[in-house]
Amino acid sequence: MGNDTNKYYAKVHGFSDSLKEQELERLKKDLDKQGCSYVDCDKSLNPWVATFEAPEGFQPMKWFDRKGYVFFWLFLFAPLGIYGLFKSNTFNALTKAALSSLIILIYSVSIYSGQASESEAQGLGFKNRSDYERAMNLNIADASKYYKVIQQEEQQKQEAALQKIELKRLAEEEKASQELAQKDLSNTAMVMCKEFVKSYLVSPSSADFGWPDEFLKFRKENQRYIIKSHVDSQNQFGATIRSNWHCQVKYIGDGNDIYHPQNWKLEKMEII
Repeated sequence: MGNDTNKYYAKVHGFSDSLKEQELERLKKDLDKQGCSYVDCDKSLNPWVATFEAPEGFQPMKWFDRKGYVFFWLFLFAPLGIYGLFKSNTFNALTKAALSSLIILIYSVSIYSGQASESEAQGLGFKNRSDYERAMNLNIADASKYYKVIQQEEQQKQEAALQKIELKRLAEEEKASQELAQKDLSNTAMVMCKEFVKSYLVSPSSADFGWPDEFLKFRKENQRYIIKSHVDSQNQFGATIRSNWHCQVKYIGDGNDIYHPQNWKLEKMEII
């Protein structure tokens, strides 16, 4: 090692020019062990290193001449690692051949083992490797038993989904029923009772129910209504007579069409 090189190493590491030769040699060995050389090794440790010039003939170290980088890429991305391995001047030919063969063997075994496991799983009656692994996790060795368990699980999921839908429907119906129970349908009940009264008359077309204020309306629980009033209509002899009537009806619909006759049930009718 020449004087200039020694001084360079000394300055890079903050040592004085008076260091002994053996200390400088030890320093160089430490750098070599780190896989780096003159300028690019210690810039992070000594920012002022960049102000020094490298020794004459100095060539920056390539990434593939650093063992750590080569091993890193061999295991992370084998093609790039193998490329760096054969380009490297750090490894001898025997080491290159051995390392590349080992990496190729590891990747081949990995690929083959995956294929073998897939074939083995299918040979045991499983559709694929993932089903086989799941069966092993469930401690089920028989494929038919495994798929029976899976089918039962699917049925349970479907039943749970249908039950959830049914519960939602019932909740919506209950909510609609509560909202409907709060509605006052007295006027609609009056209209329905008039239609029911007409069906008892001899001459429905001649019916005259008078003014709305002549009706008595009573609202009971569960959407039951009692309506009382009178009607003028012709009898079988053509004479107009007045009859008093008493009608009790119940709304049995879902609240969507309160004027449809089928949504009303006649519970009691008296015509005097």
